[in-house]
Amino acid sequence: MKDYVYFVSHSSKDEEIVMQFIDLLKNGLDIRKREIFCTSLDNALPPGEAFIPKMQKSIQECKVVFFIISKNYLDSKFCLAEMGAAWALNHNIIPIIIPPVKFSDLDDTPLKGIQILDLSSPDNVRQIFQKLIDLELVGTYAFSDFVEGCEKFCESISLLLNNVLKPDKAGFYEATIQEVFILNNELKHEFYLIDGKIPLSDTHMESDAKYHDNETHWLANWSGETFDTGRLKEGDRVRFKVSKIYDFEKDGVKHGNKIVFSRNINCAKVEKINK
Repeated sequence: MKDYVYFVSHSSKDEEIVMQFIDLLKNGLDIRKREIFCTSLDNALPPGEAFIPKMQKSIQECKVVFFIISKNYLDSKFCLAEMGAAWALNHNIIPIIIPPVKFSDLDDTPLKGIQILDLSSPDNVRQIFQKLIDLELVGTYAFSDFVEGCEKFCESISLLLNNVLKPDKAGFYEATIQEVFILNNELKHEFYLIDGKIPLSDTHMESDAKYHDNETHWLANWSGETFDTGRLKEGDRVRFKVSKIYDFEKDGVKHGNKIVFSRNINCAKVEKINK
């Protein structure tokens, strides 16, 4: 049995975020991989070893348990059972939520009344360092490395949480059409909701511009004549280059029963990708 110091409880669906969190612990706090029990790490569960007894023993013997709590986590009965076990077996627990989960979402869990941190907040993430100092698990010598790593980590998490698209070397983005809206007037403008967002650095917006919680991005085909693809449909995969993106209305617009903050994207070129 390895001497684990840290137990990371998470949903397997959040592996990308969790692995970045573990990288922050390793690179920012000089915590060794072998000190961390996390089922997303290849050293956690050797072949043939019973899963549940291994988890219980690791929770009990670790000095700190991190909960990485997302919507996926709260929807998982196994994760919630793991939370209950850790709460009962380990005194040093650090719950961390991933938006859009809110603090109030944990009111019906054993964590009610316990300080909870927000993974998207640099100030909150920096508090992890202080908690580990208080437990005498890390030294203050690591502070500058952790602060630098924390800023990069929070920027990366923001991109993941907002599903920000990455352009290829030629400046093209790829996305899937999720919804089609045709403006019902003589102009017949076409708008296509994509399954991601354009980086704010490519939007010609102010440098301090931020994504809105309910923000969506739509490819705009003005008068149905600016795309060479013809009319698109839900599920179509497209490749496009941005020429301009418009800011949303200050108070949003009503779309069905909800208020949305949509940005219309002008494209220099749009190509349909064959499936």
